[in-house]
Amino acid sequence: MPAPTDSQIPPCAICLQPLSLDELNLNRRWHFDCEQCSVCKQSMSGAVAMIEKCLADGKPIAHSVCANVAAIQQFRETGIIQNSQLLDAMNEELLIYRYVVAPPTSDIELLRGHLIKVQEYAATVSEMLRTAQVKIKIHAIQDEAVVYKEKKTKERKEKTEKAETEQRTAERSAMLAAERKTPWLRDRRKSIESLAGLPGWTWDLAEKAIDDKTRASGKDPQTGEAIQ
Repeated sequence: MPAPTDSQIPPCAICLQPLSLDELNLNRRWHFDCEQCSVCKQSMSGAVAMIEKCLADGKPIAHSVCANVAAIQQFRETGIIQNSQLLDAMNEELLIYRYVVAPPTSDIELLRGHLIKVQEYAATVSEMLRTAQVKIKIHAIQDEAVVYKEKKTKERKEKTEKAETEQRTAERSAMLAAERKTPWLRDRRKSIESLAGLPGWTWDLAEKAIDDKTRASGKDPQTGEAIQ
């Protein structure tokens, strides 16, 4: 099998420089020399899980104790909480002091003071979240009210349209029943429809014209019988 070219050799997961062929053949992800704690400079050979965790978290390769020590030291120098690792380190440091006969008072006060601030920040954030949740619930209720109103408006419209349709159907049924009983009414209706279909005519005008013509002939427009 031909040796892989430089472009085919994956980089070290720690220093990002190409792996050697020997390391590649051993299916390693980083150089042997890179297995070193960035704080104490001691070898981390065999601590694969810890190295993988550091890489996954995007943090420098270091023993957990060394990382905490470095975080605390950085905090002493800057007084700034930069990440969650420092909070974890501060908490562990305070727990360790419980078993120390004469712990450094300055460190305890420094850590305690900032942890109290963090607690206050947490309470503020919690209140902000609670307020946000209340606002979200209010908006949800308002949205539900709008949806409910629209639903009821639609239902009322559909009910009205249904009632109007039923009324028109009932009126037409009554009209057809009356026309079957009195054929004159059917002839009257057809005459009105024909005249109302002409340009410039409406149903009311056509009805009045037909009825006036019927009366003029001496007949009752509603029955077709001669007017006494």
